[in-house]
Amino acid sequence: MFLRRGLFLVKFLLCLPGIWGSEWGVVYIPKEACALAGSTLYVDCTYVYPSHLKVTGAFWYQGCSSGGEDEDLSQNKEFAGRVEYLGDTESSCSLRVTDLKESDSGEYCFRFITSRWWRGKWTGAPGVDLSVSVLQVLMASETVTEGESVTLTCHSTACTLSNSATYLWHKSSRIATSNRTTEKNTLTLDPVSSEDAGSYSCAVRGCEEHPSPAAPLTVRYTPKNTSVSVNPSEVSNGGLVTLTCSSDAYPPVHDYTWYRQNGLGTFRLGAGEKMNFTLDIGDSGRYICEAWNEVGSGNSTGVEITFAAPAWWITAELLIILSVMALLISPYSSSMLQDGGSQQSS
Repeated sequence: MFLRRGLFLVKFLLCLPGIWGSEWGVVYIPKEACALAGSTLYVDCTYVYPSHLKVTGAFWYQGCSSGGEDEDLSQNKEFAGRVEYLGDTESSCSLRVTDLKESDSGEYCFRFITSRWWRGKWTGAPGVDLSVSVLQVLMASETVTEGESVTLTCHSTACTLSNSATYLWHKSSRIATSNRTTEKNTLTLDPVSSEDAGSYSCAVRGCEEHPSPAAPLTVRYTPKNTSVSVNPSEVSNGGLVTLTCSSDAYPPVHDYTWYRQNGLGTFRLGAGEKMNFTLDIGDSGRYICEAWNEVGSGNSTGVEITFAAPAWWITAELLIILSVMALLISPYSSSMLQDGGSQQSS
């Protein structure tokens, strides 16, 4: 008999408006949120309670397990100027939090108090689980060699952003997706060029003002644009000539080799960034510099240097040649004269 009366009392209490029934509740949209630091969180929130009651207080708080006493976000110094309660004391409990910080990550609940003195408070638990993330650029290696491939990933540190997020890439503050492959949160450079070296950052469209920190990409490449300069620009015979080799390379050039080409072949002259010599007749030819770094080598185009004999040198040379010819011809002429005289005597 006593048991039957007890069951009847439980049923009676459950049927009373607002006693552990479905008339109490809080609905959050979304229940989970992944947001970037610096962005804004908006929670669409509604709540219900027995219609005969009035709401006398409502607030949001962080850390739902604490019970929510005296933890109103609007009173929390950490959220000063960043929290806006968009709800009312009837059914709306929407919330906006601006300029999110990584320390804002956690669970948030809405709590309201009604005019009923007994069991007149309600907390919407579990609440909204917020993860505040920052972006960072990840790559397998920060140093690559020209011609290789490298993929940069825009990584969200605390949570996975929406699949619909559009990622933007910048290199040294300029858009970096020209002639490159982008897919979701990755940027692929294939093949890598020396022009790809620089600092890369990424951002999400709509949150461009909150990009990732810049990450450097270093590209190693063989010497390029190797060239030879001649000083003085007008070379005179017997004068001092200085050849200088210059090249664009990373790592920097550590060795230079000089060659001279002429009709007899190609000859290695020496090493060093500069080469000095006094111009002589044997120095005519095409001069080439080969630059070396850790990656490889690159040759310059040839620079022609010609020994121009002066007019007096040509005249003197001609006189010498004529004199030699005269000496060679003279014995032959004398012999011819002697043979002619002998024949006449006969």
